[in-house]
Amino acid sequence: MPLTAETPLEQGLILQITPLKVARVYQIWGMDGSSIVLKWEIGMDKRFMKEGSELIGQIDSLAKPVPLRGGERHELMRWCKDKMEWISRARRLQNSPNHDKRLYDAAQQVEILANDPKQHGFKLRLLRVSALDEAIQAFDERGESKPLRSIAKVLLAHDGLEQLGRVVALDLVLGNMDRFDPQLRKPNQVKLGSKTLSLKAVANVANLMIVTGGERWSITALDSFDNFSKWNKDTGKAFSSLSNAIEVSPLTFLVQNSLRERYAENIIDDLQALFAPSKRSLFPLFGRKERDRLLWGMIDGGIQTRERLKTYIRGRVQNKGATIHDRWAETLELLGKLHH
Repeated sequence: MPLTAETPLEQGLILQITPLKVARVYQIWGMDGSSIVLKWEIGMDKRFMKEGSELIGQIDSLAKPVPLRGGERHELMRWCKDKMEWISRARRLQNSPNHDKRLYDAAQQVEILANDPKQHGFKLRLLRVSALDEAIQAFDERGESKPLRSIAKVLLAHDGLEQLGRVVALDLVLGNMDRFDPQLRKPNQVKLGSKTLSLKAVANVANLMIVTGGERWSITALDSFDNFSKWNKDTGKAFSSLSNAIEVSPLTFLVQNSLRERYAENIIDDLQALFAPSKRSLFPLFGRKERDRLLWGMIDGGIQTRERLKTYIRGRVQNKGATIHDRWAETLELLGKLHH
């Protein structure tokens, strides 16, 4: 059976676990050569991750995270213990204390993470992505323009900026300020190659990514959870009730026309700066028309998340007798103001 993000993890399906470049992110290999990504977040609210994954899937099905269940954590721990024991025996037989060190360390780390209730794991599809920061550095340092042109092409293609707008809206609904931030207190000074940029709304250039595999390249909503967001951690409470919250709910920048337009303008200005990594801009492409496309996508993304949230809550109430907590009630009320 191939490994997929939706398939329950079982010990017998796992061939190997290898670490990826980012901390607490691993690739799980199946017996048939298939593979998925396993990522861990600390301090996230379990209910928020489950609900948020539904909204992410609505905007970008390829990027939908699937939270690990208790049984899957147990299967992971069993596999990791067996793997460490097997490598330990091989080390003794070969008198080689560093035999398969990378695989041993990965198994040890995953076992520790799976056994820690504060760590929340989720499965993702393995996607080939291109990040904007790496594309800019490739152009600045080695003169490689193809990665940067590819991202610009995806943005300017049919439904490209619109999809970026949906991701912007999703981030505001989820309280993710680790890609864009409408309330930067001062310009975000970013050094890319030999150039330092002052960005108005882009908080993390590395989280602007496109998926480059498959038939159609597209903007991705990967990394939509921000575990530093107090809004996420206080899932059940209305944003307006949080004493330690920033002064304005992020959703305000989606539902109020003037704030939404200013936010979109700032994002477009940042994109223009990011796609001009030399004295002469290669991409003088982002203007009023592009802003309007981004705005349409922001509204569409807000409407889509609203309707998905309604459906999800309706199912929870009908099937499990759940109640609508203040956080989502407030969110639905605000998103109700959006119309095309």
